[in-house]
Amino acid sequence: MIKELQGITGRLALQALDAYYLRHQVLANNIANVDSESFQAQRLNFEAQLGGLKAAVVDGASDHEIERQLEQVHPFLEAKPATGPLSDPSLRLDEEITLVAQNTLQYEAVLTALARRGALMRIALTGQP
Repeated sequence: MIKELQGITGRLALQALDAYYLRHQVLANNIANVDSESFQAQRLNFEAQLGGLKAAVVDGASDHEIERQLEQVHPFLEAKPATGPLSDPSLRLDEEITLVAQNTLQYEAVLTALARRGALMRIALTGQP
């Protein structure tokens, strides 16, 4: 029953919150090891997995197909490619902190959207704001 109340959008939003939380942990680990020369920074890949889901929605797929695509979305860790002049720890730190700020904004945006959705559901169920 909870699954039906959440709907596809709600479940995707919850998955996104989990992914942003995990990304925060990965970024914190990268920051903690920024001065370690042998440390290989990592990234949490979530958005790339949304391609199939997005295509299904755009193509007007059935709810069943969209559900199937949603079940295929799972964040995963990958090594961050070593590129450019980021051998300087202070530049790597700046990059990681920028990514933390971006991730925080994304997390807060999804959380705000879920709160508004919850408020609308409460109004629909109770008739009270």
